[in-house]
Amino acid sequence: MTDIAIVGKGPAGWSCAMTARMRGLSATVIAPANDAGLLRAAERIDNYPGMPHASGESMLESFRSQALELGAEERAGLVRQIMPTESGFMLLVENDVMEAKTVLLAMGAARPVLLPGEEEQLRKLYEIAEIGENIYESRVGCAECLDDLALLTGQNRRPIHEFVGEAVYSVSRAPILGENRVYQELCHLAQAEMLKPEPKIDLFLPRQPNDFLKYLKSFFQNKSNKKIRMRQIIQFSLNQEEKTKDILSFFNSLLFLMAVSGDSYEAYYYYSDSNLTDTIGALYPYCVMTSSGVMLVTARMDRALFSATDSILVACHAQFQEAISRAKPFIENIGGTEQTTVEHGVWDFWRSGYQYFIAPCFGGYLPDEVLRMYQTPTLASLMERYVSHMRKEHRYVSFCTREGLLDFARTGILPEYSDQIVPVVAPKARALILKEMLYHPNPSKPIYLLDDSRVQASSEFIFFVAPKERIILQRRQMKGMKVYVFQENNLIHAFSDYFAYLEQSDLILPTRDLNDVLLAGIQIAEALEAEEKKS
Repeated sequence: MTDIAIVGKGPAGWSCAMTARMRGLSATVIAPANDAGLLRAAERIDNYPGMPHASGESMLESFRSQALELGAEERAGLVRQIMPTESGFMLLVENDVMEAKTVLLAMGAARPVLLPGEEEQLRKLYEIAEIGENIYESRVGCAECLDDLALLTGQNRRPIHEFVGEAVYSVSRAPILGENRVYQELCHLAQAEMLKPEPKIDLFLPRQPNDFLKYLKSFFQNKSNKKIRMRQIIQFSLNQEEKTKDILSFFNSLLFLMAVSGDSYEAYYYYSDSNLTDTIGALYPYCVMTSSGVMLVTARMDRALFSATDSILVACHAQFQEAISRAKPFIENIGGTEQTTVEHGVWDFWRSGYQYFIAPCFGGYLPDEVLRMYQTPTLASLMERYVSHMRKEHRYVSFCTREGLLDFARTGILPEYSDQIVPVVAPKARALILKEMLYHPNPSKPIYLLDDSRVQASSEFIFFVAPKERIILQRRQMKGMKVYVFQENNLIHAFSDYFAYLEQSDLILPTRDLNDVLLAGIQIAEALEAEEKKS
């Protein structure tokens, strides 16, 4: 019979065994031979006195050796049952029985078992506690915008509905009561305008998403060949906590309009401390105007005044135009040729910042041989200017996907350029570019491969952020070049923060995965080159 049977061979178990032996008591430590325990899995422990930088494995072995040197015994086996007796306890160890005067349980803490979804929620709460709720929500909002932008790719489909005929107003003015009635008449106002050859709609509405804005989106999606001009003024709060969240929400909502309308949509913004919902005296602060009618709406959108009177229309249109002149453009549309974009200074900012797209930025990796082969003579100086910018030691980060890199290897399309500058490059040139990226990675032009099972990148919109300067959306697959520029500071700061976070996050695949994709792309390009030589 042993004095003390200790069940468990972790730090507590061996410590008890040593204490027992120092007091002249016999002690037996019992545990399964393959019992790893939580401590054994620790790679490094820095907070245990006298054993700096020790692994869990070495620490346990030290405890064990010291206890055994003091005369403690060790027994391998699972304790299946413990039963009290007159003299102490009887233990069933596997299929054997042993006796002890005292039994000490030192099995340690069990690894916690989390419920489904609990781990994700705990990680979220930990991240919020670490960086703050505002930053967390801002990053979530940025991620949602980028995911939605990817999902909007290819939104231009064959229209389901076409608008024909004309609309006639039964009254020239009328009060409208009730939220449902207001919504109904707003829809009728917009629908009547859509029957005109060139519809024009001006909006000043609450920044919160509402059903009427969703209704307007359907017109853009099914606009047939009509050219619609829609202008919107939006008020943002001066409250910093609310501002970024509202701006990201608004930005996300207009991505759809950009995807389906091209340059038919204009947005303007201003900041204000006033909450129109609670402002006494602001009876009808919001409005929706068309070429033939105007509807003034309360802050809660439950009452409205309609007028088709010419004098009222003229006054309202003049007031709206004056408000636009005092607001800032939220979005700037730049189209036409590459020269046009240069005149606006767009390319000057592409040399530094972040790019988010299915394919990386190739500008910093174009060998001279490729430039000589493929730049068109008419735009040679323009190309040289751009490439010289990209080769400077400005830090430019590219986020891309596996499919985007392989697609370049297969097609030879450099998505950041139009075919006016660089036509489709041959397989040989593709291989040269990919080899440059694989074997000569530029520290100032890092490329990160996105985990596309968790995040999405657009195949149509190239997303650029120049911190403290601007956001640029370059749209591909359209006639001519289409560029959208955003210069609202809070929006720029939010995406700059998100991309800086993204660099260090687990949403980025390891470098070896990127190298594997580049190697696969080189093999594809070289195989295509070999086929060309045969033919």
